[in-house]
Amino acid sequence: MSGQAAPGLLFLEPGLVAVGSPALLHRAIDLKDGGDSVTTNDAIMRRVRDLENGNVWAVGRFDALTARANLGQGMMGQLPAITWFSASGQVDAGIRAQLKAETRDDESANALRDLVRGFFALAKLQGGSRPEVQSLLQTLQLGGTGQTVTLALDLSPQTLDLLTNSMRQLPRPPRPPR
Repeated sequence: MSGQAAPGLLFLEPGLVAVGSPALLHRAIDLKDGGDSVTTNDAIMRRVRDLENGNVWAVGRFDALTARANLGQGMMGQLPAITWFSASGQVDAGIRAQLKAETRDDESANALRDLVRGFFALAKLQGGSRPEVQSLLQTLQLGGTGQTVTLALDLSPQTLDLLTNSMRQLPRPPRPPR
């Protein structure tokens, strides 16, 4: 084990959930009714205001996210220079979501768009005869300009049913011994 505490989940109030390390969750409880808060961080709040309406959202610095993900330098060195990420979505009978990555420069954004296009091409080849994969790929839309890369998806209830049924048919991995 790396010595880092496992992330936790905290329901601060109805409709508000915090996710993070135990220290961050304790701080969220301490600040719930006042004090310093994220609302005083102009960089984050500007990105929050830019999000599409939804009932799920997240904003953060990419380096803060990857520092806790234990992805390794090999993998991280392959990603274009992402500085900020944001995600918003509406989850109901279907799922509509938009992911946005802000990069250090236009070249990094173009490289990231190329990387995503490559994943799309690989997925089309791998899932060519599977209707659930084709249906999923048809809902994805890559965009963005300048230093921004966006990926939108709109999963209808029918596409979610296809994906769910497909997942049920996959063999389950063996459980590790306790």
